[in-house]
Amino acid sequence: AGARPFAVAVVANPADIVPCGACRQVLAEFAPEMPVLLASATVSGHRQTTLSELLPAAFKFLAE
Repeated sequence: AGARPFAVAVVANPADIVPCGACRQVLAEFAPEMPVLLASATVSGHRQTTLSELLPAAFKFLAE
């Protein structure tokens, strides 16, 4: 109720740095399809992916 979509942006050098595994897991518990934008602080452009692509086997509660 009242939830709003959001994304994570990581700006670093080099631009291919992604959130660590622990951060990915915590974020995936809230929004596994959350957009993740990866960019460089010195080179223009960015790459967009999702948490589920970065963490394909996240720990999840399985419906019984």
